[in-house]
Amino acid sequence: MIIDGIDYHIAETRADLEQAFRLVYHNYVEMGYCHFNIHQMHFYLFDILPETRTLVAVEGGQVVGTVTLVFDTPLGLPSDHLYQKEINELRAAGRKLVELSKLSTNRQLGSRSLLVLRNLFRLAKLTANPLRKMTDFCALVEPHHEAFYQKYYAFQRTGDLRTDPAARGAPSLLLRLDLLRAEESYQELFESSNKPSNPYWLNYQDPLLPALLTELRTADEHLWKMHRRVESGQPLNSPTPDERSYVDFRLFALEFNAEKVSKEAQTCDSSGLFRAEYGLYEHLLLVLPPNYAPEKRLEIYRNVVLAAWYCGSFDRALALSHEMEKLAQTSEQRADSKYLQAHALHFLGRHELALQTLHAASALPELSPVMQAQLLWLTDAWR
Repeated sequence: MIIDGIDYHIAETRADLEQAFRLVYHNYVEMGYCHFNIHQMHFYLFDILPETRTLVAVEGGQVVGTVTLVFDTPLGLPSDHLYQKEINELRAAGRKLVELSKLSTNRQLGSRSLLVLRNLFRLAKLTANPLRKMTDFCALVEPHHEAFYQKYYAFQRTGDLRTDPAARGAPSLLLRLDLLRAEESYQELFESSNKPSNPYWLNYQDPLLPALLTELRTADEHLWKMHRRVESGQPLNSPTPDERSYVDFRLFALEFNAEKVSKEAQTCDSSGLFRAEYGLYEHLLLVLPPNYAPEKRLEIYRNVVLAAWYCGSFDRALALSHEMEKLAQTSEQRADSKYLQAHALHFLGRHELALQTLHAASALPELSPVMQAQLLWLTDAWR
């Protein structure tokens, strides 16, 4: 919906996602929350979950504000890594949780930034409840943002101050808003003056609310429809424009995150930490159309194979490297998949078969000198 010249909606396209994650990245790098990366985007595993929704504010074709809603799933919430005890207590009490994540605006908005934040929060609240019937908002924030969340949104602190290694050691607080009592709390705190700046009026009395909710429901249901179609396991041999757009939307996030998970797995001390994560990638890869972006999918498979290998799940690495070989279109790609198969076989104790696989790879025509050297070195090392 367009409000004061800005279009607020659930992101349904790759373009919206790219701009939203790039906006978050630049803000987070400036604040020291994340490292530089060549993609200049900041997002994580939760962004590829079908339940997750990224909300955007778009002006002049550019995303000027965004917030991501992460709904509780078996993979948990982003704040679990710091406040699992507190969050588990809420789960045990039967609460349905959703986390506000990556709330950011373009600094060039100036004084309009607060209005954009208020409208994004209103969309987030409507999506969480009544649309998804959630009972609680959670938000992981720095201490100096606590007053803002309390003043404008009636959040309360849950848990003590902690240092967040995922945000480069930034001090963090877990805040919570009871969505079932939010209307009562807002009325008590903000009274009921008929002003757009009044949070109670904006979130509970504005005549635009029914139309906003209808638009959100339509977009949410469309994404769920596309998800069910893709996850059905039926090949999308001739995808419609809507289906292709959705697959591109998911593949984009998957490609970035698979690379990230692979790199993180290499430096992870605890074997198995990423097993639930790359299991999700495997499922998504298997339901993509067989003729959809084969080179991209091959790259994603390679990253997931590496993540599985570094986590010590050699059987899964072997199975996925065989899937890689099915997608290979050149001798170099086939040799690379066999190279990864040989690694998995070696660590599964199947040394003779590993050597045979390396020999088969070496026999492929038109291999690059680099690939030939890798195969030769490994063969000599394992004899």
